[in-house]
Amino acid sequence: LGPKEFHPSPAKGPCPANSSGQASFEEAVRATDMGNLYVLGAGSSTTPPPALYSGDRWKELIGRSAEHFKLIIVDSPPIVPLADFEQISAACDAVLAVVRTHHARKDILKKASGTIDTNKLIGVVLNASITDSKEFRYNYYGYDAKTGKP
Repeated sequence: LGPKEFHPSPAKGPCPANSSGQASFEEAVRATDMGNLYVLGAGSSTTPPPALYSGDRWKELIGRSAEHFKLIIVDSPPIVPLADFEQISAACDAVLAVVRTHHARKDILKKASGTIDTNKLIGVVLNASITDSKEFRYNYYGYDAKTGKP
């Protein structure tokens, strides 16, 4: 999404560990310039992130979101070295990993792959790749839709 397409207005979010309740769910969910796309900001908190996601308020927030939306995407911090990922993913139905080309180290990727519940992993997005690089090319073979043969 380009900056002209995606303009959620800044808002206080219902930070799961914020007992003062910065904003209600309804106040915090913001429409964007794209139809049927809404954003729920995290808000702010002085509570350490692992405590934010280990409490019941995080699970309640995900449950409340599921009542209003068919698809909920949680943008989380990197899997490694933070402990937050396991707590965040525990409340999610699936995980889509994003790996930045030529940035992520193999040892970190191996460690991250051991952290992800393979039953929840639905795919990996290779981000920031150079499409004209020979490294990422492959030959495409078509097939006949009627016969199913190449």
